[in-house]
Amino acid sequence: MSHVQAEEMTFNSRRDMESAAALLDAEIVEKSTYEWYGLWMNDFDDEDAAYRKGVSVEDYGTCDLVLRPKERKQDDYEVGLVKQGDGSYRPVYDVFGSGKKLITQFGPKLSKFKQTYATVATKRTLKRQGYRVATTWVGDDLRITATK
Repeated sequence: MSHVQAEEMTFNSRRDMESAAALLDAEIVEKSTYEWYGLWMNDFDDEDAAYRKGVSVEDYGTCDLVLRPKERKQDDYEVGLVKQGDGSYRPVYDVFGSGKKLITQFGPKLSKFKQTYATVATKRTLKRQGYRVATTWVGDDLRITATK
């Protein structure tokens, strides 16, 4: 079963993606394909379905980079990061089967990864502006404290 979904949020900085991935015990890898069911079954029409968000079913499985857990089995599904016209990367991934592991590690709709990425980018900006920055997990929330 193929349940490929796409996220609206895109990521602009590869460096920040790599840092966010490392904080979640994951990695960004250069690959032209990501692991998924491998065949579109026309069995997923949720509002998050990739084809509803402008991703052609012919492009399922293709990408420019991959986000994946460091600890994984060879055929475990991965998040494809597809380069957009503006140079940003859009996540596309299969949430069925071993794709459920992606939800566990990166959160529903990649919420943990998105939050970690935003924190990394914010932290980098604040440091550049001369702030001392600390981050702490409070439950599922990543909090930033900045002092001058």
